[in-house]
Amino acid sequence: MPNYVTTEIIASKKVLDSMINKENYVDFSNIIPFPEDMDYDFNSVPSASESYASIFFKVEHEENEWRRDFRIREEEKIKKELDPYLLKYIKKVQDFTEEEFEVFFTYLSENPIASLVNGEIEFLHMLKNKYKTNYLHTMDFQRDCWGTKWNAMSIETKEDSIKFQTAWSTPTPVLLALSERFPEEIIKIKYADEDLGFNCGSFTIKNGVIVEQDIGNNKHDDESRKKWNKFAFDFLYPDGDPKEYGFTKEYLYKDDEEEVEDSFEYRENTESKNNESEEDDEPFDIDEYLDEDKN
Repeated sequence: MPNYVTTEIIASKKVLDSMINKENYVDFSNIIPFPEDMDYDFNSVPSASESYASIFFKVEHEENEWRRDFRIREEEKIKKELDPYLLKYIKKVQDFTEEEFEVFFTYLSENPIASLVNGEIEFLHMLKNKYKTNYLHTMDFQRDCWGTKWNAMSIETKEDSIKFQTAWSTPTPVLLALSERFPEEIIKIKYADEDLGFNCGSFTIKNGVIVEQDIGNNKHDDESRKKWNKFAFDFLYPDGDPKEYGFTKEYLYKDDEEEVEDSFEYRENTESKNNESEEDDEPFDIDEYLDEDKN
């Protein structure tokens, strides 16, 4: 399951209304629509079908080492399943003319890949999508063009703001495109990951440009953690009690404290003990204590 990120957009009513679809939900496709030629809506894509469709196109996105190694291993497995005709076109289909693609597509339709017996239809759809739109399916498009793999969820609307959740990140490309649509409007954004203190911040956009921002830097020094833990907590849980979420008064997790003295619990206990000591009429006698211990 992904981490969910809550985003709040503060803007004029006409800006906010432009994001709402006919069913009265926030819909990112109102701002960045799907390509007209995309004919496969993501529901449940067999991973093998996606891997087979991808192998015929060049890798365009920068990959981390883990993803690159995984892709290479998958490609080596797939090559063993392809006949000599198909092997010739690995990483080359994006350069086909429309006529060449139709010949290639017809061949695949008439000669199914044996190892894709349960995913052939999805494979063919994704192959065509990738050639026509540069995206395998709707989720592929959403990740790249919206900055998140799903549409908005858990939507809350007010007169001057909209709040919603997305998977993994705030939909920055959508927000910039929204701003470009209303170049004279000021749009203010706040967002915070459910992993409190990380992947959070605020920024202001005008005419598709971020004109002001204060973004969490993911540093691990105490001052940064205090600032962004508090920012995220106040944003996500405005009526919450930090202690119930394991925070100290300085918005550090208790496990992060080198000294327990900074925790809520310690301070409350210490204050209680101090009050009890102040009410005690008889002062503590260290010599008497030591004598009793010897006996």
